[in-house]
Amino acid sequence: MVFHDPALVVAFFFAAGDRQGSELWEVVQSLPPTEESVPRRKSTSTAGATVVQVELSRRGGWEIQVWQQLSDEMGRWLGTFWDRPPESFWGVSQVYLGAVAAGPYEEQNLLAQALGLSQEAARPVVLLPVGRVWLVSAPAMVERGAVTAAYAWFYAPTEGVRQGVESLLWEDNASFMRAELYLHRALHQLRQYGREERAAFWSALDRLENTALAALAGESGQPHGSLREASRVAGQGLARLSRRHNLLRSSSYLYGQIGRELRQDGEGFFSWYEERLQEALVQWGYDLERADRAVQLARMAWLSQIEASGREQPPSGRRMAGRPRECWAPVWWMVLLGAAILALCLVDRDWVIVLLRAAVTTVLFLLGWLLLRRWQDSP
Repeated sequence: MVFHDPALVVAFFFAAGDRQGSELWEVVQSLPPTEESVPRRKSTSTAGATVVQVELSRRGGWEIQVWQQLSDEMGRWLGTFWDRPPESFWGVSQVYLGAVAAGPYEEQNLLAQALGLSQEAARPVVLLPVGRVWLVSAPAMVERGAVTAAYAWFYAPTEGVRQGVESLLWEDNASFMRAELYLHRALHQLRQYGREERAAFWSALDRLENTALAALAGESGQPHGSLREASRVAGQGLARLSRRHNLLRSSSYLYGQIGRELRQDGEGFFSWYEERLQEALVQWGYDLERADRAVQLARMAWLSQIEASGREQPPSGRRMAGRPRECWAPVWWMVLLGAAILALCLVDRDWVIVLLRAAVTTVLFLLGWLLLRRWQDSP
């Protein structure tokens, strides 16, 4: 059995502005190592990401070993980007394409012969309007794992179906590549919040809770600085997890939405990935709930310390005595001004006018004294 117009499409996904993405684009501008394969390349920026997409294809009918030949050529063309993709990349998708008239059982045999895969292993497969896509290998969902997703796409050897495959892979906003973008962005978030970081975050929450409880119990040796530092460390971890949780949730939703639009029958690897992402969302939700409880406890501790600090303030008279000397300047000016006004009030031949002026001045002094008392009592 032969493949008609076989091809290998590889897409690299990484954050927009990544320097190594520019280096990869420079590499793919060079010619491939052989003249038998036709190269194709494209770089797209969308949704805060950059996608560099390349293809090697051959025209006509070829034996099933052609996929391995295309893989070897791609490796020589891309060099280290093919063997060891940079850690900054979100992920890589490899799609082996082959036009062949075969059923599911024959396609499994072709996978075993062309890519050396076991026939006994059950592999998720998705039926699309333009062929069947088999999951060859899945990227890791834990830290320091492989970031490559590989697929085998079989379709009918007709021109119309081939154009449909092209539209899902190469058109602007192509559906299959958009789904891969959201998948790799989600899996990248999962790998960032690995076992070590999760343990460090839980340790920070433990410290925050213990410090807050000690402050609420009024234990000595628990100054404001201890609670402040514990809150800072836990807050940084919470901010990182919340940001990643939002990205994971939105990416998972968009991936599932595109998958439901693409698949024609069955669940396949779209549902398999969705289940894995949903499990991570549930686990992260538990961590966020625990962090919320720790933050509430720390808030109670802060309020109790503020209240205790207010009760320990010295009486208003002593607080006034502790003010800097320059704070007394307004008081002396008021005394001198009042004495001058009182002297002017007593200068008149009519004693009735003198008494009225003295009464008004006395009222003003009383108001000034009350305002001075309030100023003294203020912190």
